[in-house]
Amino acid sequence: MTNNEQPSIDIIFKRLAGTAIQRSERGRVALLIKEDTTTEILKYKLSTDIDGTKYTEANKKSIEDCFYGVPMEVTVIPVASATETQDDNINKALKYITAQKIDYIGSNVKEYQDKIAQFVKEQEKLKKTYKAVVTQITTASDCKCVIELENAKVTFTGDRGEADALEYIPSLLGIFAGLSLSRSATYLELKNLKEVSIIDDVDTKIKNGKLCLINDEGLVRISTAVNSLTKIDADNPSVFTSIENVEAMHLIQNDLNTAFKAYIGAYKNTADRQNNVLIPSINAYFDDLEDKEILDKTYDNKSLINIEEQRKAWKAEKGDVVDAWTDKKVKNTPFHKSVFLKGDIKLNESIENIKFGIELF
Repeated sequence: MTNNEQPSIDIIFKRLAGTAIQRSERGRVALLIKEDTTTEILKYKLSTDIDGTKYTEANKKSIEDCFYGVPMEVTVIPVASATETQDDNINKALKYITAQKIDYIGSNVKEYQDKIAQFVKEQEKLKKTYKAVVTQITTASDCKCVIELENAKVTFTGDRGEADALEYIPSLLGIFAGLSLSRSATYLELKNLKEVSIIDDVDTKIKNGKLCLINDEGLVRISTAVNSLTKIDADNPSVFTSIENVEAMHLIQNDLNTAFKAYIGAYKNTADRQNNVLIPSINAYFDDLEDKEILDKTYDNKSLINIEEQRKAWKAEKGDVVDAWTDKKVKNTPFHKSVFLKGDIKLNESIENIKFGIELF
């Protein structure tokens, strides 16, 4: 007798759902810096762990800034400044990230911005959940996984004074990595800033996929927390322009992948197991996310067999005879080692707009 039991995937989903909010506020950051004093890639859990002897003073400060938003971990990746090796070293740095558990990627170096944005766009096509925070890129990303800071300048509190917006990328990485799904970054106060350069026509910039920081009665805030996605289609609906929504979807995607890895190879692919074990476990996970207010409780969030895709798979193998199969027969005839699922869910979103009309007597 083995230790494998059918409810095991249900236990995995319950654990993942139970820690969803906690895990969402403990993301991991990767910071690429231009540095010649070291080639060693180091991971830091706390700002007090940083070895200041390995970095220039400016880079040390940028690494410290990553901890402004309290991420779980910051991975610092030095890139040599020599022009003849820099491109190769940036590519090596990005390749290193593909083998790591990283949530947000960015840099305080101008010439790295486009490469980071392009890397994340390519990884999105591979169903990876990396996200980038960039600024001053040459071509708009139009990608739900790339956040484009619009402001040109920021002024830090204390003695640092005014700086190029590039210097605020590390802070934003830490903020987004450390922000809980219990709230949105929209209108979040940025307490390490005194003021920011003014952006003309903020509403238009936001519609064009730009993240804008605003001065608000002596405070600095993130305006609407949007990513760079502007082209809306079936694969990228308008809800994916929100950083909050993409973060929630990535959490769910990663949780499903984690649970499926424990399931793959451990069980036979039967209709009974699909319909009475796997799908109910996923739906119970969705129910738990409703309780956490990540999913909308008023909506019928559910997973089910993707009958259309399963029918296509069988038809490609058996031909037109499959056209006569009822949906029930298709549903109850698993295709070899493949499981075809689809989901229908509705995300909860944080309040961002309030309209209040008052009538006077």
